[in-house]
Amino acid sequence: MPDFSHIKLPPEEERELVQLLPVPSWYGIEPRKAPRDYSHMRGPELINNDLVYGQFGIMAVTGCNLTIDHLNMIRTVVNKHMDKKRMFAVWRVEAPWKPISKKAQGKRMGGGKSAIHHYATPIRAGSVIVELGGHIELEDCQFFLESLAKRMPCQAFVVSKELLEQWRQEELAIEQQNINPLSYQRVVQQNMSGCHRWITPYDHRWYGKYT
Repeated sequence: MPDFSHIKLPPEEERELVQLLPVPSWYGIEPRKAPRDYSHMRGPELINNDLVYGQFGIMAVTGCNLTIDHLNMIRTVVNKHMDKKRMFAVWRVEAPWKPISKKAQGKRMGGGKSAIHHYATPIRAGSVIVELGGHIELEDCQFFLESLAKRMPCQAFVVSKELLEQWRQEELAIEQQNINPLSYQRVVQQNMSGCHRWITPYDHRWYGKYT
């Protein structure tokens, strides 16, 4: 039997996922429109990229926009299937805050910036969306976490602390065992074959990843 003595459960009324607001609270301020700005989804996640409680969660491996429908689906499924006596779940993403504008169906082009249609939460590759913990093993939550991961608008996987560490070790081993001197990073840094004429600025930063 696994030892769960080191895991402290929160109060029972705080173990479920809370309802996130579909629209930010502007407190009397007129909502401002915003550009699409895909930089919020591009590149790796540098902060929210690990499991705080060290047990299980859903991690996105590509960037995307999460709408309130996606977040409500996660909340409904997790709160329905988890055992609240020995499990707890926490959000690892913010409530929708980025305004997404959209023109009405059949409307002509032009006429300025369209009205705000909905709000979204942009996430990057490696972001943990939701985290599950408590006196549980992976078999207790894998079936509904995997069903959620398949319905995400981006590629996502069910992860554990051990799996994340295994991925990092494999990536480091591949980098260390590579005997080919012509790595992508060296080609970009030395401008071989004049590659600076056709590569993107993001290749200078991530060397072929997250593009």
